[in-house]
Amino acid sequence: MAPKKGGAGKKGGVKAEPPTPPMFTNPMEYIAPNLMSPESRAELRKQYETSQPYLHCVMKDLLNPDALRLVRDEIVENIQATYKETDLFKLFQ
Repeated sequence: MAPKKGGAGKKGGVKAEPPTPPMFTNPMEYIAPNLMSPESRAELRKQYETSQPYLHCVMKDLLNPDALRLVRDEIVENIQATYKETDLFKLFQ
């Protein structure tokens, strides 16, 4: 059977694309700008090198809040889950 011409029922067979959300073009834009400053990097290095009982550091305000809002909005708008229940678990999948 030959495929139908005309696409998905729209005139001209062209599907309307959903609007593209604003995105950051540079991956470094996701990281909080103050975190990469020379002063901040020196402080993190010092904190890491002097930490006890194992080497670690704490990065406060790691990600750009605007980037996190975009991620949250995309998840909320596009989440699709199916409720499933077994004798052991109840979950959304």
